[in-house]
Amino acid sequence: MHKDEASRLFASLGDPNRVKIVKMLYHNETLSVEALTQIMDLSSLELKSHLSLLCEVGLVKKQNEEYCCNKELLDTLLAFIPTRCGCCS
Repeated sequence: MHKDEASRLFASLGDPNRVKIVKMLYHNETLSVEALTQIMDLSSLELKSHLSLLCEVGLVKKQNEEYCCNKELLDTLLAFIPTRCGCCS
């Protein structure tokens, strides 16, 4: 993962509601908008806006009418900081 991609992904998690959505999806196989609306203290419109942004950056995927976490990408992002690369010595 390049630092630019990591920065974009970290920025997408810059809202506590999006962090909670990703965390809920990480620990559940899939959740519908209805299920997430019951969990979150958000309107359906606000939730869909957050889900759209998370899907756009690839941290969340939509499967039929349900959403799931892209665990592989999230795990790579979370491992980015402690992993050495060419930009630091």
